[in-house]
Amino acid sequence: TSTALTTLSQQTVQGMTGTLSEVNQETAQIASLNQSMLQGTAGSGNVNELADQRDQLLSQLSSQIGVNVTYNGDGTANVYAGSEALVSGVNSQKLSLSSSGPPYSLVFSQDQSSFQPGSGQLAGRLNVVNQYVPSYQASLDQVAQSLMGSVNHLMSTGYDLNGDQGSPF
Repeated sequence: TSTALTTLSQQTVQGMTGTLSEVNQETAQIASLNQSMLQGTAGSGNVNELADQRDQLLSQLSSQIGVNVTYNGDGTANVYAGSEALVSGVNSQKLSLSSSGPPYSLVFSQDQSSFQPGSGQLAGRLNVVNQYVPSYQASLDQVAQSLMGSVNHLMSTGYDLNGDQGSPF
């Protein structure tokens, strides 16, 4: 069971790494679309199509990490994860997984501050590796300690073939 919990934790961390790669691509695409929208307002581009593409990316991003979006007067969008902007106009920053863990957190590329999302796939996965797996492993350790104590107690009350009192394992 302990091995299965460790494997679950490792697979969850790998899944988070993949999702973070997608999140970083999406934020870069949103910043790029913001740039294209700014150029489209000055030129003859179809800003509505760009806004639709951006809104699809925002929907995906929201399901992955839970974000807040504000819209600027020029039609661009700012995307916030917690209090930091993932996308601010035409600029974006990346998120990575903290290298030390558990507990794991997400780390912003610009100031290296950590972030624990409150919703989305990444929030659920962080809960698995930071809370659920360690809790189950601690419970499993308690069961093993209790079993060891009971067996050792019984061993010490018995005698071996030579008549010597038993000793704990």
